[in-house]
Amino acid sequence: VKAGLFLSDVTKDDFSDLDIVRTDNRPIITEINSEKEYEEYISQNTDSRLTVVKFYASWCKSCAKFGVRYKKLAKEHGDCFDPTGAITKEGNMRFAQVEFGDNLKLCRSLGIKRLPYVYIYRGDEGLLCDFACGPKKFPVLIDKVNEYLGMSQEEIDFFRVFNEGNNLSKEIAPILQVTKKEEKKEEKKNSMIKHLLSVFE
Repeated sequence: VKAGLFLSDVTKDDFSDLDIVRTDNRPIITEINSEKEYEEYISQNTDSRLTVVKFYASWCKSCAKFGVRYKKLAKEHGDCFDPTGAITKEGNMRFAQVEFGDNLKLCRSLGIKRLPYVYIYRGDEGLLCDFACGPKKFPVLIDKVNEYLGMSQEEIDFFRVFNEGNNLSKEIAPILQVTKKEEKKEEKKNSMIKHLLSVFE
């Protein structure tokens, strides 16, 4: 800093060698506080940008650790603004968050039982995937983001149908297991009846 200058006279050039003055870009992470806000936010995603929604709880330590990395991801890929509120960067993704305790009805309707939890949407394709994502599993979220960002419309459509098929098979599997158990019980019952009948013949 030049000698004899008041602080008000100091410019960014005076700090060029020290790299002290930096533009304070902050990521835009939309706070969602109701089911209506959630529906509106998701429906606003009319372009091809990915939308990531984080579900967390204020009391959750894992959520706090996850939140630090989530903010960095949002700063890298999302929209950013400066202290005056002006948009400084338009990203290729949108980011939002939902506090579990303040939105119990919404979280239950989405089947969220573990925190932190993530939903990923894209444009008209809607929901691409959702999963529990603790701090140690954060690389999984990064991999998913990079994977989706590199996909074409056709690949996204195929992947979504594939995931829906996987989810359906997970739902059907327990039903089939119950059915098999019932079939075995029925077979055992019929076998016992046949045995009893043969004894009395």
